[in-house]
Amino acid sequence: MTVGENVVWHPESKYLAVQEWMTEDHQKGPITRVTIFNLETNKYASLSILEKGFATPLKFEGNKIIFEKSIYRNGTQTKGECETELDDITGWTNIYYNLDMSEPYLSDVNKTDHTELVELWEASVRATHDFLKEEDIAYFKPLILNTYLDAVELKCIRKDDKILGFAGVAEGNLEMLFVHPDFRGLGIGKTLLNYAIDNMAVTKVDVNEQNQQALDFYLHCGFEVISRSELDSSGKPYPILHMQLRQ
Repeated sequence: MTVGENVVWHPESKYLAVQEWMTEDHQKGPITRVTIFNLETNKYASLSILEKGFATPLKFEGNKIIFEKSIYRNGTQTKGECETELDDITGWTNIYYNLDMSEPYLSDVNKTDHTELVELWEASVRATHDFLKEEDIAYFKPLILNTYLDAVELKCIRKDDKILGFAGVAEGNLEMLFVHPDFRGLGIGKTLLNYAIDNMAVTKVDVNEQNQQALDFYLHCGFEVISRSELDSSGKPYPILHMQLRQ
């Protein structure tokens, strides 16, 4: 872990927040995030990842962490303060777990990864979309491989060269967000969503109405339902909730 100069202590010394650099390659960076250590439980968790910008911890206030996002786009710098309830942070990991193991990291997706993405998609869908029929999965699987993946900008989380989750974005819409069922509950989906919002201008997402877990996730992450369609985009009888990020 490469840590910046910005380090913030909780008043009771329970938490430590640092600015973590995700790359030292100046052509790719800066890519930074705020990482928080819980010194009572010996665990850490990370907040938003910023590409071409700085995520900087400012202070702890009550049960909140206050941090600044400073983003550079086309020669212009945009700053803004954000806050997160400490109780809402997910994906806490044992501090000592990764000392001799590689950590998950954000990565681009190559065309050669598409087969692995489709396998991950199927595993995720079978674990979360129990309303789908076998013929639905068989219908969508080749479409995802041959059409849908090429139509979006993709980012993924890898560990030891294995893809744990991925997101696909097109024109401000989060078209895909899937996490392998073996790695759910580790904050991978939240990390990908935060990255998509902060760096890929995501403000909208469509959710299957029957997928209550996904609906609850996006509601918790600041989205709201703005409309409903009786059929999905393929004309199948699976109602879709159209969601938008609250301003």
